Amino acid sequence: MPFMEEEVRQLESRKLIYNKSSDEIIVSHVTVRLSISFLLLKLVVLDILTTICFILYYSIFLIPSKVSENFAFAQLIPFIILLMLIKISLTIFVIMQWLFEYYEITPKMVIYKKGIIIKKTEKYKVEHLGLVKIEQSFLGKLLNYGTINLHNWMQGKDQTMFLIHNPMKYMHILETLLPTTDQERKIIREHIIDYEE
Repeated sequence: MPFMEEEVRQLESRKLIYNKSSDEIIVSHVTVRLSISFLLLKLVVLDILTTICFILYYSIFLIPSKVSENFAFAQLIPFIILLMLIKISLTIFVIMQWLFEYYEITPKMVIYKKGIIIKKTEKYKVEHLGLVKIEQSFLGKLLNYGTINLHNWMQGKDQTMFLIHNPMKYMHILETLLPTTDQERKIIREHIIDYEE
């Protein structure tokens, strides 16, 4: 079923290209982020640290002083408000850091962008990338994250896509862009499906 003109305009505004002759959508670039598992891990650690700070404050300052409950409660409220503001600020920072650090894979470039206020951009031409290595541990396979190493033969060093979500998917995308690359895989187990004819 062909797309309507309004849908085609919406696709073009999202950097998607609609091929009318084959009725396909072609993506101009793919955005790759750090695995969501690590974002959640950072947020859980932040919650644990907040709880530890509250317990330490309560046990060090309020329990030994043997003051009345009303006075202890009055001392506790400003600390809770301060702790809450610090936690909200750190949570926003961790999420913004995750949002503003990513890779873009285009047909001609692999671009690494980083930074909330001070932005840093590194660009690597696809034609200069050679060996593609993927490293994925057992936990990485379980939580679907891993690291892709791309050897840049022009600079003579490796470019790393560190702990990204779904590395096999992005490795296959890179393989299609780099048909002559060498491949090396360090993973615990890979799903192999044999089709019977």
